[in-house]
Amino acid sequence: MKKFHSFNFVLMVFISTVFSIIWHAEAFAGEVNFDDTPPSVDQVVQALKPDPVPEMKLRGINYNPAPPAPKMVSITLEFEKNSAELTPKTQKSLSMVGQALRSDDLKQLSFTLEGYADASGTAEHNLALSQKRAASVKKFLVDNYNVNPENLKAVGKGEQEFLDQNNPYSPKNRRVRIVTVQ
Repeated sequence: MKKFHSFNFVLMVFISTVFSIIWHAEAFAGEVNFDDTPPSVDQVVQALKPDPVPEMKLRGINYNPAPPAPKMVSITLEFEKNSAELTPKTQKSLSMVGQALRSDDLKQLSFTLEGYADASGTAEHNLALSQKRAASVKKFLVDNYNVNPENLKAVGKGEQEFLDQNNPYSPKNRRVRIVTVQ
């Protein structure tokens, strides 16, 4: 009988591990993209607010499944070619983000600001440029909306994960993805 319970426990751990791996493999599936229209504050809050982690009880054993996939928002931001300077349209989009990050639902959370570039330029140049763009967005949010700088991490991703897969040079690929750190 002990072997049977041990086997069930090992099987349960194995299944939960496989489920966790599958869950994280699709982590980017829940991304919300705001293209040309600036999102509302509520839309940003809802897109970034983490889902609650359900607690499960299995025959008296407390089991906490893997946390849900990270919440993320992609916002297409206009930058002049080869520049990290924010345009007025970009600042308008970021104003909604700044207000959302100060909301009661999000102000205690941490976020990664992932900068992306289109395919024009070398890979090294695009990586550096995307880092500067992410840092520019962080500076704007900290300076204009008093978002805690400790809660924002700027990361350049370069020319990865094109939003417009059919056109690597599309301005849509110059974006910032905001990911809730859980």
